[in-house]
Amino acid sequence: MHTTVSATSFKLATAASNVTVVAGLTFANPGNTLVEDDTVASGTTTTKNAEAYVLLENFGFGLLIPSTATINQVNLRHRGARTAGASDHSAYIYRAGTAGAASANANTALTTVTANSYARPGGGTWVPDDFSDANFKVRLRSLQPNNTTSRTYQWAWGEVQVVFTFEDSVEFPYPEWDPGGELSPPGAPVRIITTSIIIAA
Repeated sequence: MHTTVSATSFKLATAASNVTVVAGLTFANPGNTLVEDDTVASGTTTTKNAEAYVLLENFGFGLLIPSTATINQVNLRHRGARTAGASDHSAYIYRAGTAGAASANANTALTTVTANSYARPGGGTWVPDDFSDANFKVRLRSLQPNNTTSRTYQWAWGEVQVVFTFEDSVEFPYPEWDPGGELSPPGAPVRIITTSIIIAA
């Protein structure tokens, strides 16, 4: 066997919904965050401390990451904008209901922000089961400060990449020839092909 270093492409979710935490802020068109373009989920509020987020789910990593893989790095990338003065406008990875660190997007025009080497929510080392659709979510959160100034919050998309290593081997389907022109004896070591691959969505 040999060790192969691989990475998924940056993957978008396939399901998105608005979740209002404190009444007064709701994101219209959350499905716009499922496509990597500048159509947005948007909400405007004048309510003090109003809070909402776009919940991104079903990234499909379970089909791409082998159960025996070692996770090397998780990268979070998001695009959004908000009116100046917001209390929070950040993306978070959630693992089994536990929030990771905020990746702030404090920009007044649509801007892409990347958080490389995102730490595992709750601590410890990332494991393949963390990326099942049941466990792995992303929240695009916006929080109005304690005043009634009208502010607009926008999220265009959020996406995640996972880099990992795993053990793999490839056996030749036909017997190998030795230098003398004879078939290799039974039980002789098979040759191994080493590959580095990018696993696309």
